[in-house]
Amino acid sequence: MISSTTPLFPLLRLALDPSAEAPDLSALTEADWEALVNLSFEEGVAAVAVDGLQSLYDRQPELELALDSPELEGLKYEWFGSTFQAEEDYHRQVEAISALAKVYGQEQMDMMLLKGYSLSLNYPVPEHRPAGDIDIYLPDWKKGDGIIRKMGIRVDTGHEHHTTFTFSGVMVENHYDFINTKAHRDAPKIEAKLKALSASGSREHLLPDGTKILLPSADFNVIFLIRHLGQHFAGERITLRQILDYGLFLQKECGSVHWSELVPFIKEMGIWAFFNQINAICEDYLGLHLDGVPAIERNEELERRILEDVLHPEFAEQKPSGLIPVLAFKARRWWHNRWKHPLVYDEWLLPMLLTLAWSHLRR
Repeated sequence: MISSTTPLFPLLRLALDPSAEAPDLSALTEADWEALVNLSFEEGVAAVAVDGLQSLYDRQPELELALDSPELEGLKYEWFGSTFQAEEDYHRQVEAISALAKVYGQEQMDMMLLKGYSLSLNYPVPEHRPAGDIDIYLPDWKKGDGIIRKMGIRVDTGHEHHTTFTFSGVMVENHYDFINTKAHRDAPKIEAKLKALSASGSREHLLPDGTKILLPSADFNVIFLIRHLGQHFAGERITLRQILDYGLFLQKECGSVHWSELVPFIKEMGIWAFFNQINAICEDYLGLHLDGVPAIERNEELERRILEDVLHPEFAEQKPSGLIPVLAFKARRWWHNRWKHPLVYDEWLLPMLLTLAWSHLRR
């Protein structure tokens, strides 16, 4: 159990709030530093952790000397180098987003951006949030794919709620549904809510070069992000980067959320307990200020178990290759993760298993 003792958390708190209490890392051994750096990479927060370390240097100059030792020199270069790589990836992604928005704009189509760049705007250093795929939503996704095909770009339709293509070297997911409506029985109801929120509350945003895109409303993101986080948690695993995405969004936007309307729906989704414990992790371990969020109903034992599974997943097998081994692997993972399902889905386990099995076979 290292959730409350790993030095990664105080470094992240310092990166997010330079006035946070400074940790004393003077007693860390070479093995401790290696474990810290590796964990920051595994959790997708290496560049953010380096930001915290930079703030710590101002208070503990001797720490910089310790990291300059021959034993730690290579580790330090790898860690600090992650910030430069993150910045390069980020700028490349923003350029691709701008170019793609211009392509659709020529056809009078407004492109809504999901997750990714929009969530990076909540970080103290947006460029230090790892850049991944570009997730978009268009008013007419079929027309959008047709435009891409006319450019000679192959569009992959073999997915359950989006198509994919590579644009300017970056993978793009063009969503026709915000969530997979085929894997869980409650999904169509949640999808209908997200579609309604996307139609009524999107907002304009200008990229650094002045290109216009749309971003979802705060109400949309509350439902979308907690469901997305929950699906990854129950199905596979989540990382601290994903929790940071969600928590930093809430810290910035919670005052814009219509909680009196959303809380009953969050409870109806069956994800209320998970919602509360993720909020608790954001406050207790990451030091975020969620003052405008409904009072957290804490369950300390559950909060710790969720966080331990984030850092060290209880099911840690590597996915094999081959149809039968993969199906057996997914069955074992589902069984090991069965304690997570009631936290995320309002379904009985057996019907859920049958629905998931049919969804996988059909795909």
